[in-house]
Amino acid sequence: MGSVSSPYVLYATFTILAFALVQVELPDPYMDEIFHVPQAQRYCTGDYFTWDPKLTTPPGLYILSVIPAKVFHISCTTEYLRGTNLVLSLLLPAIIRFVLSTFPPRTSSTSTSLQVSSSANTLESVSIALFPATWFFGNLYYTDLGSLVLVLLSWGMARKERFWVSSLVGLLSLAFRQTNVIWMIFIFAVSVLHELDVVQDLERSRAMTINGRTRRQAEKERDELTIGEILSETIKIPSRLLTSWKELMPVAVPYIPTLIAFGAFIRWNGGIVLGHKEMHEATLHFPQLGYFLAFATLLGWPILLDRGVTELLKRAIKDGFGGIRQALTTSVLTRVTMLAIKHTTIVHPFLLADNRHYAFYVWRRVINPFPAARFLLGVGYVGCAIIWAGRLFRTQPPLTVLGLFTATLLTLTPSPLIEPRYFLIPFTILRILASPSPLPSVSAASESKPVDGVASTTVSTSTSTKRTAKLDADDKKRRIIIVELLSYTFINILTLTVFLTVKFKWDSEPGEEYIGVV
Repeated sequence: MGSVSSPYVLYATFTILAFALVQVELPDPYMDEIFHVPQAQRYCTGDYFTWDPKLTTPPGLYILSVIPAKVFHISCTTEYLRGTNLVLSLLLPAIIRFVLSTFPPRTSSTSTSLQVSSSANTLESVSIALFPATWFFGNLYYTDLGSLVLVLLSWGMARKERFWVSSLVGLLSLAFRQTNVIWMIFIFAVSVLHELDVVQDLERSRAMTINGRTRRQAEKERDELTIGEILSETIKIPSRLLTSWKELMPVAVPYIPTLIAFGAFIRWNGGIVLGHKEMHEATLHFPQLGYFLAFATLLGWPILLDRGVTELLKRAIKDGFGGIRQALTTSVLTRVTMLAIKHTTIVHPFLLADNRHYAFYVWRRVINPFPAARFLLGVGYVGCAIIWAGRLFRTQPPLTVLGLFTATLLTLTPSPLIEPRYFLIPFTILRILASPSPLPSVSAASESKPVDGVASTTVSTSTSTKRTAKLDADDKKRRIIIVELLSYTFINILTLTVFLTVKFKWDSEPGEEYIGVV
């Protein structure tokens, strides 16, 4: 791999050093670890039938830790168990890079361009793995990191059209978090939609030729898609499924056993939560989507600003108020958001009582410092939705974008708790789909157009200019990712410092308490 591996070496060094610091400062189980660690240790001793009723997630993480412990005769100490997540942290960039590699590079077909794209993917995968809420969990014994790794691996396998492997990995992810079934359905749905596009690709190509439109022109027109056109495409799906069902069977069949197995679990368990059901009852907590969008915007700013603040604002205004339909949609969305905040905001007892969570302080000082604050923030949530929707609709199939927002909504709204770790999977998928596009500037492209009478000379110049423009665009993408990487690294150092140095006492608990992102 040569110099390409340098970002990963730095990432691994940083991650391992942070892990070591946490183990020295905090050797005993902390927060939810007081439930996870003893349960895993029971498994290590061969007790597979005693279950702590306060645990709400399946035993996938414990099994993952126990297997090497049994094989290599390792004692299941807290440090060893946390090491499971350290290993997952070190694997995460490779998994993300694998998923990124399934998206065709938007540069050129030359070997140089492919090498640049590969290098950029390596850097980008490290940057995404450093996402603060994700990176932090490499230091403790929680289920979220394993859940994320398996969902991403399942998605990548599906994009490689290895659907049986994708389904199996998806089934394993359900052993970490039950709500991953929503992401399995998302992966299944986008795989089917992709296959529908493949089946009808020939017809589309012919239609483009007949109408005198090139593929580039068709992609450009996607920028102008209206809600009506998106709804029209959605309405056509059932008929397209019926006409292409034979071609879709290789995609659909592998996921059926996984969905049946999950249905059997729900029936056997009497619900989705394993234990502590009274504190994790399903709700309709719609403001969760607003919290997520604000969180994603605050941490995703380097990607959103890849074309500058002015361009971002121009696009947001155009997407939100560029016409009657856009303005009407924004008005309705704002009204719905206000109603959701008014009628479905949930303040969980844990949110008000546990000052070890950042959410405790965010709620008191940002979301609810005075009665009207929640509604003022609602306008910001709508703005964030417009920005992200505009970004994704310009780079991804509309139904994939709608599927992502739907899956995020279904994942977050049933939870009464506000916790950044619930955002890991939707944000990571969002970030991958919103990857900065290394497209050359319009001016560079226009310079390559031949002029009558000097076509032969211009061909050579054109090729050189295009190659230079695309390499410049790759450099711009790399700079954007470096900014993102540095900002995440700074936040991680800051939160780790706070976690290790800011301590306080609870009268009801022995020992010291720490502030963490969990």
